[in-house]
Amino acid sequence: MNTLDSYALDPPRPLVGVTLVEGPDFQWPNAAVDTITPCPALSFIKAIDMLSVATNPSLQLHPPLRTITHRKNSSLPPRKHTRDSSETRKWREPEGVFKASWYRKHFTELPSVVVCPVHFEPTSNDDEWEKHDFQIQHLYAQAKGQLNGRHCRLVMLCVCSRDYSVEQESKERLHLVQERITTLRRHLGVEKAQVQLVYTADLADTSGSATLRKVYKALHAYALDYYKVSSKMTRDHKRGVDSRSGLSFCGQLIMSARHNLKTAIFYEFRGAPASKALKHLETAFGKLCDLAKSYASDIIATGKATGIPVEEVKHVASIINYALCRIRIATSQGPEASLQFQKFTSIYRGLRSLPPLGPVESEGEGGRRGGGRGGGRGAGGGTQTHSFALLYHAKQWQWLAAQHEIFSQLLSHAKMNGMVLQPQSVGRGSSGKRGSKQMLKKIDPFLLEHTHVGNAALAHRRKYECCLLLKRTIAYEGGVAVSIDDQKRMEDSECVLYFLI
Repeated sequence: MNTLDSYALDPPRPLVGVTLVEGPDFQWPNAAVDTITPCPALSFIKAIDMLSVATNPSLQLHPPLRTITHRKNSSLPPRKHTRDSSETRKWREPEGVFKASWYRKHFTELPSVVVCPVHFEPTSNDDEWEKHDFQIQHLYAQAKGQLNGRHCRLVMLCVCSRDYSVEQESKERLHLVQERITTLRRHLGVEKAQVQLVYTADLADTSGSATLRKVYKALHAYALDYYKVSSKMTRDHKRGVDSRSGLSFCGQLIMSARHNLKTAIFYEFRGAPASKALKHLETAFGKLCDLAKSYASDIIATGKATGIPVEEVKHVASIINYALCRIRIATSQGPEASLQFQKFTSIYRGLRSLPPLGPVESEGEGGRRGGGRGGGRGAGGGTQTHSFALLYHAKQWQWLAAQHEIFSQLLSHAKMNGMVLQPQSVGRGSSGKRGSKQMLKKIDPFLLEHTHVGNAALAHRRKYECCLLLKRTIAYEGGVAVSIDDQKRMEDSECVLYFLI
């Protein structure tokens, strides 16, 4: 079983978009940028990625940045239509728990800050400088159009072709450079930090020059500010739902879980303490647990939750559970992560979308030939299982196996990276809390890794058994096969299994 990605236990990394308005027409893969090229954007990508993975504490900011590239004539995902105030808008029942495209958009497509690297030459000739200034303004307008109305900042990175760093520049030439930068900033109408100066020698400095660190720090501050604003917008939206939404009980649970999950992710993007993200993730998980109880106990859930399928609730709950376990393992709370996983599986493993049909009685030879609705499990009287129930149980075991595999991979990844999964000593406090911590300390998460692997294998075997039984019974139900020859052919075929499971 393969281990997870090297950043599986790390928080999300803020995205920095690098636009190629003055570069190649294609989108350049970051891994292929292994040398400093004439293109300022590709040179900056290489330099900023090297600085993000630096092990020197003086060069590292938490969380580190991650770069993505934007091609010419491309734009960011479109912004949603302007909404009414959260307190005055007319709320509708949610059509789903969480959009599938939200993670992909914020983790891979939507940057927190966009950088536009351009060639910069502070010539002393006023006529030449005026033409060069106009050209940079044109590139800025192109990059600004790529934002598509998003509230992320656009930073112009002026790259001078020099074989020495900015700190080694003479006072006279540096004075001219600063004067040209001030003029350009005034023409663009941006803040001081949105126009940065860097020399090519600074980009080639693998140790991280002071100028490059300054640029990195400015981008990092803009990125954190972006996620702070996004988190504030989500909280404002949540207050409107909690106070005057008029939604049903299940609708309020879904909206609350959605808002808390988004807020937790934005906290992780900002590098906030893990306790803040955990608080919102636990709240979101609790809301979905209450929703699961409503689905399991009352038929009104499918009516007042706008018919949202149970599979979607289980899928979002598994995402939240993974985030909770990942953060707890990363913060040396391995036993708490194990208890969280046990709570998750105990609640959701039995949650069913459609109640499977119950056992079916078969009599005599009819049982062997499927005289009743069951069939397929031998001659004589007995209780048979309907194929719909077999299909449900196969999917249930498949889901449980996947959850055990994910958690075992988290533990394996932590072990391979030498992470401490629990504190070395039990903290002081009341006798009840001390006893609870001592009980948790008896759980060895590293040993549980093999337990979860075994549980996953057991679940896969149970699924396989259900599938075999399903293949034997499917030919006798629903008029799928009408002759003995067709029944025999379907029993031996693998296509039915692949189609149904």
